[in-house]
Amino acid sequence: MQVILALSFSGIAFAEYSVMDLFEMTKQSLVCDRENNLASVLGVGKFKTSDSHSVLLARRAALTSARRGLLILRERILTQDEISQEDLRISGTVPPLRLISEDTNPEQKLYFVSVQVSLSELLGENALKALSEIQNLQ
Repeated sequence: MQVILALSFSGIAFAEYSVMDLFEMTKQSLVCDRENNLASVLGVGKFKTSDSHSVLLARRAALTSARRGLLILRERILTQDEISQEDLRISGTVPPLRLISEDTNPEQKLYFVSVQVSLSELLGENALKALSEIQNLQ
């Protein structure tokens, strides 16, 4: 399964991005691919200037955003709940990420990373087995 995500952010000034705005940009990228045992997310970070230090900090923020997205995805899978604003405060450990792609949008001063992890590592083997059993009973 391949997901292609096209994002358009025209008309939003840099100063207007809130944490919730950034999350909304990536919320639809939370993908659980059980057939291939993969969890994929898109993270986003913002930068004020195009110097290398600012862009590097935006990359770091995008990776943090991706990790948060993986935690939200794990929580959503395990509880079968919809994503809420409180999910932005979620914490926990994330298995090592595999960086799939990186991209910048200099016009909007955004930095994007796409990452994947093994779904079984993200959920834990016991949770993955329990979910499979529940789905088989339904």
